[in-house]
Amino acid sequence: MKTFRLFSMAALALMMAACSSNEDMIQQPAQPQSTKMHFTATIEAPNSDAITRTTATLDKDANQKDIIKMAWKVGDAIALVHSNGVDLAEVTAVDLTTGAATIECLTIPTDGEAVTLVYPYGMVYGVEASSPWDYTPATYRYNSYDSYCNGTFESIFPSLDWREGKSTFSVNGNNVTLSSRVKMASNIAIWKLTLQDNTSAPLTATNVSIKIDSPTETHLAAYANNNSGLSEYYMCLIPAQMPAGDLVIEATVGSDTYKYTKAGGVSLTAGKFYQSTVTLTKPATGHALSASAVGEVVGTDGLAYAVADKDNLPTGVSAAGMVAYKNGSNGLVIALSDDGTMDWSTANGATTGAAAHTPAVTGQTWKLPSQAEWQQMFSANGGSQSSYTGLNTALAAAGGDSSKLQDGDDYWSSTETEINGEQAFAMLLLSYNGSVISISAAKVDNPNPVRACFAF
Repeated sequence: MKTFRLFSMAALALMMAACSSNEDMIQQPAQPQSTKMHFTATIEAPNSDAITRTTATLDKDANQKDIIKMAWKVGDAIALVHSNGVDLAEVTAVDLTTGAATIECLTIPTDGEAVTLVYPYGMVYGVEASSPWDYTPATYRYNSYDSYCNGTFESIFPSLDWREGKSTFSVNGNNVTLSSRVKMASNIAIWKLTLQDNTSAPLTATNVSIKIDSPTETHLAAYANNNSGLSEYYMCLIPAQMPAGDLVIEATVGSDTYKYTKAGGVSLTAGKFYQSTVTLTKPATGHALSASAVGEVVGTDGLAYAVADKDNLPTGVSAAGMVAYKNGSNGLVIALSDDGTMDWSTANGATTGAAAHTPAVTGQTWKLPSQAEWQQMFSANGGSQSSYTGLNTALAAAGGDSSKLQDGDDYWSSTETEINGEQAFAMLLLSYNGSVISISAAKVDNPNPVRACFAF
């Protein structure tokens, strides 16, 4: 069984203000207009849960869990962003008792003017910015990721930190400082992932990614690679930029991609250090339809998979159908979803209705089942030619209740017939009892549900 244990630990006392959001993006400041003045101020010690590239070391708590110990370092560069420009403030001294740092720079202040402090300085002004006033932390972070994050604890701190603090200038004659000591709140979270397989054996991976699979997109939340392979990965994430959705963790182990999925995702808090042991599963291996069994799931790659692997298909493959009938190496696959309601001509069209069903399956062509094919699929799933309940039970196992035929609905068949050699009729399956009826050609324009299949 998959296990997922998530711990949030505070290494020292929490001393940071709430982190800013994307709505707090700094606007382009005006160009300097007057003489610069000397500025000095004190900022709080970095929160032990948050991250800086200054002095960061791993230690153990009483329960032998990792904790992060932090401190500012002389020379750290912090950006002061205000209406008159962006200034580089340097840490010139650190109080070894309190951890507070003294920062200094030259600036053009206005008394009472709002100022935002951003660490590291390159988040606002540096090689990752497209212009001197471009404040694009997400761009900065992702551009840096491939180059700097190799999954080790040490690789996080040189470039992936992002913290902010807000205050106002206080001007007294020629003296400029801040109105209060600033707490630099981190916008990132660190997540230590210990990787294992379903036997609890360590997995050594060369790549790890954390993704959020939302209804509208797959969002890459974190990525790290280490060609030497690691079984423990330290990942850097920005909680404020993670959309709601299912959490997907993927790890490259040899030539295989192992996967973990948590429906509904997780809730992470900026400035926290999390530790989890994650059980990842090797994606299922499919087999040819000719070797399949009734009830197995069919992927968009045209291969059959055990029902137990329906949520563990290879990357890029999704479940599309179910093997509903088998005769030797041949058989029928029924789609896992309806195509809505439509008239018979549209349902049975060469390029419309069932033929246009998605997702596509490699090497196969969807079509509307004939009367005989419907009856074969009924009888092959523990029922009879006039009972669809067994087929519905199998469909529910293969794809959930949404895959089942709808009770009480009449589904189209592709079969046509004649009465006394005169009038053409279309055959309509009655799903509530599995029987089949003929309707007059005059009624084939009535809308009825459509379910696609293909023969192999």
